[in-house]
Amino acid sequence: MDFIDRIKAFATKIPPKLDGIKTEAATQQFLVIPFIQQILGYDTSDPNEVMPEYDAKCRSFIKNSN
Repeated sequence: MDFIDRIKAFATKIPPKLDGIKTEAATQQFLVIPFIQQILGYDTSDPNEVMPEYDAKCRSFIKNSN
């Protein structure tokens, strides 16, 4: 299964979950973390691969790119 197929399969599982997702924590647990694991292939339990609440400081890059 290629990347696009994995995205489509993942997307079909989202609508039935939406009624139960009411908070930021639930969004992270039921949508964001599974996406990072299943679609992108990262190990979310390894802090060397995924850092929660990491601030990439993109604001200064975007501001200075004009």
